[in-house]
Amino acid sequence: MRELYRLVVGLCERGPVLVVLDDLQWADLESVRWLVYVAARVERLPVVVLGALRPGVDEVDRLVAGFASSARVLEPLSVAGGGALLGGVVDGGGGLAARCHELTGGNPLLLRELCGQLVGAGSVEEGFARGVVGVRRLIQAQVRQLPVGAVRVAQALSVLPGSVEAVAWTAGVGAGEALHQLAVLQGNRLVVEEGPQRFVFAHEVIGAAVYEGVRPGLRAELHLRAAGAAMRTHDVVGAASHLLRVPARWGDVDAVSVLGQAAEVCLARGSVDSAVVFLRRLLEEELGAGRGRVLTRLGMAEYLVDAGQAVQHLTAALVLEGDAAGRADIGLALALSLFFSGRPAAAHEIASESLREAPEAAESSRHALAAVAIITAYSSRDAAALQPDLDRLSQTPAAPSVGGMMLEAAMSWRDACRNDVASAQFHALRAADLAALHAQPLGDGLLARAWHVLELCSSPAVLPSVDAGLARAERSGSPRAVALARCHRGMALAAQGSPREAVVELALGWAEAKRCETELTRLHIGANYVMALLQAGDVATADAVHAEMAAVAPQEIVSSVYGLSEIMLLIVHGEIDRALEGASALRGECTARGITNPLFPDWRTPMVSCLSRLGRVDEAQEVAREFVDLAAAWGTPRAVGRSLLAAAEAASGQERIDLLFAAKEQFVAGDLKSDLATTLHRLGESLRRADKPEIARTHLHLAHDVAVECGADAVAQDAAVSLRLLGVRPRNGHADRPRHLTPSEARVVELAAAGRSNREIAQELYIAVKTVEIHLTSAFRKLGVSRRLDLRQTTGQADLDRTGRTTPVPGAADAP
Repeated sequence: MRELYRLVVGLCERGPVLVVLDDLQWADLESVRWLVYVAARVERLPVVVLGALRPGVDEVDRLVAGFASSARVLEPLSVAGGGALLGGVVDGGGGLAARCHELTGGNPLLLRELCGQLVGAGSVEEGFARGVVGVRRLIQAQVRQLPVGAVRVAQALSVLPGSVEAVAWTAGVGAGEALHQLAVLQGNRLVVEEGPQRFVFAHEVIGAAVYEGVRPGLRAELHLRAAGAAMRTHDVVGAASHLLRVPARWGDVDAVSVLGQAAEVCLARGSVDSAVVFLRRLLEEELGAGRGRVLTRLGMAEYLVDAGQAVQHLTAALVLEGDAAGRADIGLALALSLFFSGRPAAAHEIASESLREAPEAAESSRHALAAVAIITAYSSRDAAALQPDLDRLSQTPAAPSVGGMMLEAAMSWRDACRNDVASAQFHALRAADLAALHAQPLGDGLLARAWHVLELCSSPAVLPSVDAGLARAERSGSPRAVALARCHRGMALAAQGSPREAVVELALGWAEAKRCETELTRLHIGANYVMALLQAGDVATADAVHAEMAAVAPQEIVSSVYGLSEIMLLIVHGEIDRALEGASALRGECTARGITNPLFPDWRTPMVSCLSRLGRVDEAQEVAREFVDLAAAWGTPRAVGRSLLAAAEAASGQERIDLLFAAKEQFVAGDLKSDLATTLHRLGESLRRADKPEIARTHLHLAHDVAVECGADAVAQDAAVSLRLLGVRPRNGHADRPRHLTPSEARVVELAAAGRSNREIAQELYIAVKTVEIHLTSAFRKLGVSRRLDLRQTTGQADLDRTGRTTPVPGAADAP
C-alpha cells in the first residue's frame, strides 16, 4: 500500500495527477482501502481522486464515506440530453428521444443499451421490443449486486408498492429493516419516496424488471403475504387482486371468502368486469356443494358484460340446482343470456321449460319467465310455430312486482306488434314508470322494449324514463345496459326529428355495445345508428358500421332487428332490385310473426320507393294504401305522416302535392323536424316541376332551414341543389345554428374549459374517455369552435344552465 502511495508521489513530481476509479461498488476491499489510504495523504499534493459508485455495498460505503470531500449525486439525463446521447448513433428526432426517455427514465446506461438495440434492428418498433428486454436485463443485473436484504425488499415492493409497513409485512422483515433497505434502494436511484413513509419505484420499467426477475414460487408467496397485508387494512378487493396471482389452494389465506367478498364489493361499486374476474378465479378453489352458487353468481355477473360466457356458466349452474325456485331464477337469467347472444329460439325453449317446471315458484319469477318467453318468440325465425305458446302466455295477468312489470313490457311489445296503440301504451307506461324495474339487472332488455313502444307511440314519457335508466345503468357498470339506454335515447331523438343529437347518442351506444359480447345488442344499436347516420347524410360511416354488424349477425336473428338499415343503405347506393328483395323478405317475416305495426319495422316505406322507381306503380299504391290504413289505426302524427309521404311517392301530379301537404300538417303537428324537412323538400320539388316557382322556393327554403337546424344534412344538401335549379341560393342556415348543448355535453364542456384533461373529466363524471371525446366533438360543432382553448372564451360569454342551453351572462360583453 505504501509502495503504491510512493508511486503516486513520484508521479506528482512530473505534474498534476488524476486518479479515476469507476464502479467502486464492484471493487475488492483491498483496492478500496488503498484508495482511502492515498486520499487521506494527498492534501498538499497536486492530486485529484475521483471515484464513482452506486451505494448499496455496506463495507465499501463505510470506507468511502470517510474521505469523500465533495460528493455529487448524478441526475438522470433530460430528454434533450438523451437525444444528444442517441444522436451520435441513431436519429433522435421525430419523438424518438422522448420515447427512449420514457422507457429508461434518462438512465445513461439503459439509454446506451436501448441505443444498441435500435441500431441493430430492422425497424424502430423491433428495436424497442428488443430494447425493453435489454433494459430489464440490466436492471435485474444491478439489483442482483445489492445486499440480500435490499433485494428481498425490492421484490416485495414490486408486488405491493406503498407504505413501509405493507412492504415490511410482504418481505417478512421488521419495519426498521425495511426502511433501511429502502434507503439503500433509494441511494441506487431505484426507489423514490412518494409520500411520508410511502415508496414506489423510480420508474415503472424498474418495477416491471424486478417483478419479472422474481422466481414464480417466491412471487406467489409474496402475493400471498401481500394479500394478508391488504386484509389487515380491510382492503378485500386489494387482497383478492393479489390472490389472482396465487395458485388455487395455496397458503393459509381463506381465498374462497376473500374472493367472494371482493366480487360483491365490486358489483356494488359497478365494477362488473372486476367482479367477473374474481368469481372466475374463485371457481378454481375447492367449493364442494357451494360450486353451484358460485356458478350462478358468476353467470349473473357475466350477463351484464358477456352473455356468451354467462350461457356456459348458467347452464352448468342449472344442472347443479335442485331447488325449484332456484331453477326458475337461473332459467330466467339463462334465457335472457341466450336471447342477447343471438339465440332466441333456445331462449324461448329455456324460458318455457323453466315456467312449466316451476309451478310453485314465486309469482314474480313466473311472470318474468312468461315475459321472456313472449319476447323471444317475436324475435325467433320460428315465430309462426311458437304462436300457440305466445297466445297462451299472453293470458297471464300481470302484477305490481318486478316480474309483473317485465310482463307488462312484454305485453306492450305484443300489442305494438299487433297495432293496438292504446293497449301497447298502457302496458309500456306501467313498465317504464316502475323504479324497481330500473333497478333490476335482468330487466334491462324488457325495459328497452317498453321504451321502444313509447317511442312508437310518440309518448313524452320516454325520455325521462330513459334518462333514469341511463343513470342506473352507468352506476351498475353494465356496458349493455348503458348501450341500450343510449340507443333508445338516440332513437327517441331521431323520432322527434333531431338526427344530429341522435347520432351523438347512438355513437355512444355503439361504442358501449362493442364492449359487450352480445350480438343482439350490437345489431339492434348498430341498425339504429346506421339509420340516424343516413338521416344526417353520413353514408361513409353508415357503411362502416353496417360492415361491422354483418360480421357478427347470427343466422337465427330475424332481419327485422337490422334488415331495415341494410335496405335503406342499398337504396342510397342505387341497388333498387336488391333493396326490394330485402323489403319483400322483411314483409314475409312480419306476416309470419303477425306484426302489422306501420312503424316497426317500416318495410313499407322502402318497398313503395323501390316499386315506384322500378315502374311498378300499381303495386306501390297497393302497399301505400295498406300503410295509410294501418297508420290511421295507430294514430300518431309520425305514423300517419310517414304513410302519407309514402303514398305521395306512389302518386303523381296534384294528388302527389295534396298528399305531401297532408303529410306536412302531420309533421308540423308532431313537431317532427327531420320528417318535416324531407316532406318540405319533396313538396318544393313537386311544385317546381308543376311550374309553381314562387311557392316552390318558399317550401325549399323552409326545407333547407329546418334540415340545417335539426342536422338532416342530406336533406339540406338536396334542398340547396333544388334551390339552385330555381336560380336562387339557400340562406346561410349555419350562421344562426342553435348552440344548445345536451346536459351531458354541457358538463363535459364546463370541465374542459376549466382545463381538465379527457381522462380527468371521465373520472369525475364516471364515464368512459371515449364518451368524453364524443361529447366534445359534438359540442365543438355546435359552438362553432375547433380548439379546446376556444371553449374558455365560449363559456366565458355564456353560462351553461342545467338543461344544457347557453344563456347570456349579464355584463359579459363588457368583461375584459
